[in-house]
Amino acid sequence: MAQAVWGRRASALLSILFWAALTGGSLAYNLNLLDHQAADNALARGRMLFKMIETTRLWNAERNGVYAAVSAHTPPNPLLEDPDRDVTINGQPYTKVNPAYMTRQIAELVQKDAGVTFNITSLNPINPNNRADVWERVVLKSFESGRREVLERVEQPDGPAYRYMAALVTVEPCLGCHAKQGYQVGDIRGGISVTIPGPFVLSEIAPQTRQTIVLHGVVFLVLSAVSLLFLNRLAGAWEAMEGMVAARTAELRRANEALERIALYDQLTGLCSRTLCEERLKRALQRAERHGNLVSLTYIDLNGFKPVNDTYGHQAGDVVLQITGQRMLAAVRKVDTVARLGGDEFVIIMEDVASRDDCIRAVERTLSRIAQPVALPDGTQVVVHASAGTAFFPTDAETPETLIAAADAAMYRAKNEQHAAPDTCRHVVADDDLELVPINGA
Repeated sequence: MAQAVWGRRASALLSILFWAALTGGSLAYNLNLLDHQAADNALARGRMLFKMIETTRLWNAERNGVYAAVSAHTPPNPLLEDPDRDVTINGQPYTKVNPAYMTRQIAELVQKDAGVTFNITSLNPINPNNRADVWERVVLKSFESGRREVLERVEQPDGPAYRYMAALVTVEPCLGCHAKQGYQVGDIRGGISVTIPGPFVLSEIAPQTRQTIVLHGVVFLVLSAVSLLFLNRLAGAWEAMEGMVAARTAELRRANEALERIALYDQLTGLCSRTLCEERLKRALQRAERHGNLVSLTYIDLNGFKPVNDTYGHQAGDVVLQITGQRMLAAVRKVDTVARLGGDEFVIIMEDVASRDDCIRAVERTLSRIAQPVALPDGTQVVVHASAGTAFFPTDAETPETLIAAADAAMYRAKNEQHAAPDTCRHVVADDDLELVPINGA
């Protein structure tokens, strides 16, 4: 029972673990897809910002810079070497804003309004403030190997972020500032780095992420519940089948025991059958041969039994046989064997007897009890007598077959002599000249 309970628990646990692994794997796969979606969104934004800045810079470069009123936010650019950098129009000072200066000012506005930062940088910057950081230097070096853009999710002190960088290709208007650095049209002179805060991108997929997690949780619970229900019903069906098999097995065992009892025991008297008698005799002789003991075999045949059947019926005859069998059992030891061979013939096997005289006295006692009146169900009393023949191992015979033949022959001698006195019991011992005094039932 405990093993069955543990088996059911193990099956339930394995089922739960299976669905947990399956839904967990599916959840990880779908969350990975959402991460790729977030990365694609960040890539699209990075490209858009880069294109916007690149286009704006090209517009500025094609016009050789633009002038803006000097202010605290737009002071003259000390790195711009241009004799026309500063001009005065209607008494208002103006300063020239070149592409690099304009990029830095746009970056400040975008960072303030959207939290997105971008930086124009190079491995050989004119402005020391545009020096590349560690990540940007690695990407700039990859541009030298042919790459043109890079997107990567990185962990920063304030949380995750998506960093995008694309190469700046030198065009004709750029040579005004960068020709002195040795750049030619088509050269990679640097890049624009865009940093997009992770929460800004991840918030867009947050509803899908929550929905995916909840959906997988529900699917896991439903599948686990269905599996447990199925396993429970399967276990119930299995237990029912085991119960049925156990019941059928018990029935078969009882049937086999009944068949064995039919084969080994007489159904009317409950005494041993001929088959069991022969088996016990064989074993008794084997033990006696090993230990040097004496074994007796007594054949008993009832006299006057047929008239009881003819006069009072077979049911009355059955009663006589049953009572006779019980009287014989009561007259001998529990270790002795009493068998009914069929009809009104009986056998007594006495094993390990002390002497022939002890056996003879036991047979006399048995015959005396047999000769006692038997009360039939209707109150009528009848008396039957018996003829007995006894043979001993190893003095009279040395095999089961010869011992049976000797006892049977002695019984027929007693039966023949009993005809002279039909109302007495007779007992003859094989190969013995001594004929016992007739035994009366009185």
